[in-house]
Amino acid sequence: MKTSPTRGAAALASLVAAVLIAGCGGPDGSSAPKDASVKDFCKVVNDLDTSDAKGFAEDLAEVGTPKDIPAEARDGFEIMVDNAAEKSISDSKQKKVSTFVAYFTTTCSGA
Repeated sequence: MKTSPTRGAAALASLVAAVLIAGCGGPDGSSAPKDASVKDFCKVVNDLDTSDAKGFAEDLAEVGTPKDIPAEARDGFEIMVDNAAEKSISDSKQKKVSTFVAYFTTTCSGA
């Protein structure tokens, strides 16, 4: 299921919880590229398939983030991609994931 940029933010927020709770392992977010074009990054996020959290994390890891992403948003990206193994995450990690969601919403809203 492909989503619109507006629905993408809500779907991504829901997926964040599913990915973090699943703890199913996956790609390494810290190894993801740090020089993705905004167009490529937003395409991955906007083409989110809510039924495949692991596939989405793999797609994010492959494309990486744009080079101008704020550090805390990049940290949130890495937490998502890493499929945090714990059943719950700390408030500081949740804040970083929320910062990543806010970055995506702002950056990709018109893409």
